[in-house]
Amino acid sequence: MPHQQQVHDFLATRPYAAAWLGIGAGKTLTTLSVLQTVRPIGHILVIAPGAIARSTWIDEIEKWGFPIRTRSLIVDERDRKLSKDARLERYAQVFTDPPSMYFINRELLTRTPLRSCKVCYGEPAKGAGPCLACQTGLIDQLPIRRIVGSDGKAQQSTVWPFPTVIIDEAQGFSSHDSNRFRSLAQMRPAISRLIELTGSPIPNGLHDLWSQIYLLDQGQALGKNISAFRDRWFVPKMVYGTTIPAKWLPVPGAEEQIQNSIRHLVISAQASGLQLPELTINDVPIHLPEDLLTNYREFKQDLVLDLVRTYTDEEGTLTQSIESVVAENQAVLTSKLQQFASGTLYTADPDDPSTSGRYEVIHEHKLDMVEYLVKDNAGEPVLIPYHFKSDLEQLLKRFAKAKIDARAFDGSRAMKQAWNAKQIPVMLLHPASAGHGLNLQHGGSTMIWYTLPFSLEHYQQTNGRLFRKGQTQPVTIHRLITQGTQDQRMPVLLDDKAATQDALIESVDIERLLMAELGDELAQHLPAQSDPRFGLPALAS
Repeated sequence: MPHQQQVHDFLATRPYAAAWLGIGAGKTLTTLSVLQTVRPIGHILVIAPGAIARSTWIDEIEKWGFPIRTRSLIVDERDRKLSKDARLERYAQVFTDPPSMYFINRELLTRTPLRSCKVCYGEPAKGAGPCLACQTGLIDQLPIRRIVGSDGKAQQSTVWPFPTVIIDEAQGFSSHDSNRFRSLAQMRPAISRLIELTGSPIPNGLHDLWSQIYLLDQGQALGKNISAFRDRWFVPKMVYGTTIPAKWLPVPGAEEQIQNSIRHLVISAQASGLQLPELTINDVPIHLPEDLLTNYREFKQDLVLDLVRTYTDEEGTLTQSIESVVAENQAVLTSKLQQFASGTLYTADPDDPSTSGRYEVIHEHKLDMVEYLVKDNAGEPVLIPYHFKSDLEQLLKRFAKAKIDARAFDGSRAMKQAWNAKQIPVMLLHPASAGHGLNLQHGGSTMIWYTLPFSLEHYQQTNGRLFRKGQTQPVTIHRLITQGTQDQRMPVLLDDKAATQDALIESVDIERLLMAELGDELAQHLPAQSDPRFGLPALAS
């Protein structure tokens, strides 16, 4: 497609570059075509969320017949998760395998040392490298060699066997202090080609951008470290009584300056040539009884909610007890208000590990609506994103009671294929683990958000599982909104985040770049005939 060709040319002519492509715009296929053009030498490492690394890339390679040898560091040839020993064995085989494309999820790139480790007890010896006994990530397990520098001093260096690296959903490296970013940043000098792909580069604001761009140019555009980035373009937002900024706010003009600073590294395409079916976002109001809303408001104000718990004791006597749920701080309160709005409330005591995961059912009003929407969908499959584990458990119980076949997505290729074959009436998935890269558009066109996420990335990517190229039916996305609760804030919050992100992506959009290159004077002398690919005047060959 025309926009893919433009992105292909941009990536093929730059050793370090990012493509911000919208959902369904063909990130995977475009990148594979780039590899066919540049023919990189040696191994290629694809780092992606689990579901993408597990199946999406391999599916595309097989579909289009690319002559690429693939090797997963997550699952075996039968799509079964590798054991730790099998995974470590594959790490070692990297150094003897012929050139291959390897796939790994972000969580397996590096691991935090474990306090339970009998070798390091969570504190590896300084200068000795990672603890090989408990740090079983790919980078942790790579061999280390001693190198004598030009100054005559010896230093340790990790042997990095992947000259080409592709980071799919690069926003997963937006945290500058995460282990995965720090570890990969150390490997960056040994990487000769790096491609970053994402449709959501700044899910939580401009501050997320520094680490992603640093991996491309090692700090030339936005600063050598996060402090330099902040000092130049941000001011801290402080909360009374604290010494650590709650967030960093961009100064006036920061957005435009940052956009100009990264134009040579990033290209985007709005994929305006894609013909997608109609999308309908339908907010479904959920009304709670006044007594529940009163409890909700009191909990929000006092941070304490007393629940009456009814149970049968060992002698068969019906017993009631009062259980207090306490929100320790504002962040915990926000989460618990979301739980309340969706119908459950976790009551675990942080000082009592035996109560972990315990929750109480507050209401079933969302469950009632979900059951109604599923039954009213003319027998067509429905995809339901959930947020809390309690949501999943309650949904499965309700569907079992209603004799509706509902299954929780397990990340396997087999289940994805079954969904696309319309063999699963209701599939439940969590946006954090299954919201990226999965081609689910052939299995259905209806989605029900049980609880909206705070993450714009999770929201947009999950919607894109159905509303994407290849979808042949109008897509309907229902969002269950409990009135008078935290739920009503979520659409506004997501819209605000989307507006900031869209402005950044638009600033490096292909069409704008081409228009800038044409110039006003040249544009005046071009023929009136238009190029249908971009809505631009046609250029003479």
